[in-house]
Amino acid sequence: MLTNKKIKFLLIGAFIIFFLLILSITSNAASANISCASSATVGEAITIQVTGTGVQWNLELIANGNVIASSNELDNYEGNKTISFSGTYTPTAAGTINVRLEGSVTEASDGTVVRSFASKTINVTEPAPAPDPEPEPEPTPDPEPTPDPETPAFKLEAITIDGTRYENGASLTVENEKDVIKVQAVDSTNYSINVNGISNSGFDVKLNEGTNTIVVTDLNGGGSVRVNVSRLAKEEETPPNVMENTETSENTIDEETTEEDGLKLNTLKIDGLELSPKFDPNVFSYTVNINMDKQDYSSLNIEAVANDDTATVNIDGNQNLQEGENIINIILTSEDGEEIVTYQLIVNKITSSSEVVGATTSTTSEDNQNKIILIAVIAIVLVIIIVVIILLVRRHKMMNSDYDEYDGYGLYNYDLYNNQDDNNELKDNEENDVYKLDNPEENNDYNDYSENFDEGKKKKRRGKGKHA
Repeated sequence: MLTNKKIKFLLIGAFIIFFLLILSITSNAASANISCASSATVGEAITIQVTGTGVQWNLELIANGNVIASSNELDNYEGNKTISFSGTYTPTAAGTINVRLEGSVTEASDGTVVRSFASKTINVTEPAPAPDPEPEPEPTPDPEPTPDPETPAFKLEAITIDGTRYENGASLTVENEKDVIKVQAVDSTNYSINVNGISNSGFDVKLNEGTNTIVVTDLNGGGSVRVNVSRLAKEEETPPNVMENTETSENTIDEETTEEDGLKLNTLKIDGLELSPKFDPNVFSYTVNINMDKQDYSSLNIEAVANDDTATVNIDGNQNLQEGENIINIILTSEDGEEIVTYQLIVNKITSSSEVVGATTSTTSEDNQNKIILIAVIAIVLVIIIVVIILLVRRHKMMNSDYDEYDGYGLYNYDLYNNQDDNNELKDNEENDVYKLDNPEENNDYNDYSENFDEGKKKKRRGKGKHA
């Protein structure tokens, strides 16, 4: 017999099984993620952390094409374990650092392999310029004996510019072609040169167009000399009937802008396709989309020129491009082989009926769909179980109701009227006037019972006499 207490236990057990199944579905998913700061400074090392879970994995952490750390676990079969390792990278120039993971992570529960992971971009800036040193207070000299008059203190009075002597306050003008002059102090070897308020290292001074103020100071306390040098502006000459081509390819960088430290690309162009974002020597990752409905390429015509003519440029992965995501690496190697820089092209070949979706997103979408289907199946099974329990309870109540109403399943001593072997007993009962069968008027109860029994109502007999 199912009691209310048992029914409650069945419902509680069913819900507990339901939530345990959902918990097992949503836990222990294989993954690997990159954690790092979003900004960095040139010359300062940064730490990049990798965390995740998986039963087996083989991962490499790459920053700007350089492998800075790796981790693998290929012997584990027991279940998901924690993935944790890190690497350091020191940026050498301002720009951006592209950090990515390569490899795979396997999920213990169903053997799913994740091969694509979210990347990170770090913005690199130059360090803040150091403030000009404050002049140190002159120490109080110890009393010294009076110097001999024959050795007076030296005082700087003149300088030379490209070998010509100039005294304090002099001015001169040079042609535009003269962009560098050589400045030296006369009769002094310990002096400093300041140009337009900025300290100049060495004897060679670079001139701006217009007036340049040059101050030479004797560091031994002998005074200073100021000379103004004017550099003429460049004359613009345009030949008649000749149009100058002032257009510059958006994917080509002037040589002046690439005269920075480090090996980089001067030019990066692809015939018939556009780069995203616009080419910048300090950006090392680009995306190129190919609409296969309009055009299709099995390889790309890439023009990549380094800022160093002696460097070699190799392009890897530019063959047999397939539908979906393709990776092309442009590798720059210095002549001595000590410096290697990698630019990455992510080539997406798509059609109008498809979208470029990362492997991680696709895998996540399929997993979510499978989870929803499984949850729906579990919910349907739970509903069926609950309905069956309710039906059993109702049937049980109906059976108990019949039992109470009819004094045990509603079956009466029908044999009293059909048992042919009890004729003698019936006869005795007739003699003892227990049942008045011969007189219908005196046995209305019995007649009522017979009529009601035929109609299926089965009312309990009410009359005199004993029940067999």
